[in-house]
Amino acid sequence: MWLGLGIRITNWWRTLSASGPFNGHATLADGLVSVWPISEDGFDVVGANDLTNNNTVTFVAKGVGAPANMPDAVANFVAASSQSFSTGNTILGADANVTASLWFNTDVPGAETLLNDANGDFFVRFTAGQTPHLFVRAFGANVEKAGVLALNAWHHVIAWHDADTNAIGIMVDGGTPATAASGGANGALNTFFVGTGLAQFFNGKISSPTIWSRVLTSDERTDLYNSGDGLFY
Repeated sequence: MWLGLGIRITNWWRTLSASGPFNGHATLADGLVSVWPISEDGFDVVGANDLTNNNTVTFVAKGVGAPANMPDAVANFVAASSQSFSTGNTILGADANVTASLWFNTDVPGAETLLNDANGDFFVRFTAGQTPHLFVRAFGANVEKAGVLALNAWHHVIAWHDADTNAIGIMVDGGTPATAASGGANGALNTFFVGTGLAQFFNGKISSPTIWSRVLTSDERTDLYNSGDGLFY
């Protein structure tokens, strides 16, 4: 077992050393709080916010048509089995700047949640018709990125809260962002979930949820999508 673990760590380090985080992007590591590849576990590869695997989320190959730079294995969530990942750690304090990013692929349209803070301060979800939403729910504010997303295809979503300007935003597949006033400060980002909003479980695949303690620039968001190939830690 230890030999296998040593080989995985060695291979990961060789890959990281060859290309660097985010393929050596000059600024995307700035303010980086947590990165969860969720390729075989819930380890946070840059911090201590390890995720607990709830109800045995399994891992599958990313499949044909996936971003070229995406890890080969991804987490596969089954909504009917109430599967998710979670951490009880406080990831960010109250009224912090935050950006969240992940890749997802689903075949079931409806109300499903990708990222969720149990306090309702920050989460990303769908409504029926596969329209991504970002909610800063504690203040009744939300912003919607209009448009119907293709099923059985990989999509990239970035959502953020700018505490300095009280603004929220969401960007999908490198497109034009949708923004709105947040209505106020958000609480601490804790009791954090990937794949559920408690009553709204995600059905499909997720890769590489990532959290920053700042608002990414427009260029950084575009670079992270990387024309659909992605930049991965």
